[in-house]
Amino acid sequence: MSTQIEVQIHDDGGITLVGVSMVEAFWFDYLQFKALALQQSSIFQQKRFLRGALMSFVAHVSGVVDSWCRRKATDDGIEYDEWRRAELAYHGKKPWYNFCLELQCKSLGRHAVDAGRELPDFNFKKVRNRIEHLEDNHDLALFAALTSELIQSAESEMIGWLECVGNALGYERLPDARKLTDEYAAEIRAAGVEVFAAVDCYPPEELVALDDE
Repeated sequence: MSTQIEVQIHDDGGITLVGVSMVEAFWFDYLQFKALALQQSSIFQQKRFLRGALMSFVAHVSGVVDSWCRRKATDDGIEYDEWRRAELAYHGKKPWYNFCLELQCKSLGRHAVDAGRELPDFNFKKVRNRIEHLEDNHDLALFAALTSELIQSAESEMIGWLECVGNALGYERLPDARKLTDEYAAEIRAAGVEVFAAVDCYPPEELVALDDE
């Protein structure tokens, strides 16, 4: 997924760059929620942070997968909608069928296998469905099932799978918004313009340091 950079020009001629990558921000949100869950003495507070961790994790994975699908279409030299319809047809689905996360993963997986990569199995869909497809009268089951061990298992399986696919296709999971924003700022400074650069993608430990300043 790309990083978007907002350029703010001030009255004094100075420039502020704000780099944002939501896929990277959701990953750091996940890490922070996961760590906070382990620090709680109250099971209810622990479950609250675990819910936040899982939702952030799902958002991160969905963003990475969608971004890679769009990049694969670009690499194949066709429009994304055409690529999506071709993938749906390959999976035996009609053109208007929802190109959901499961199908997107299957598509990326088959292209990774075509590139000679053997992929591990994962059960991430089951974890995701417990939240995204929450059914009435299943509250206690979800409350009991959502544990730090479950979160860590989902991370190990899904991130391991993504790394294998990314290596096969030549894609990176995290865009490094800070590096891209700093590089852009350096180009502007080279022209003699004062620039302040900031990003919304700080690792948890660095975010705490910022709060203390």
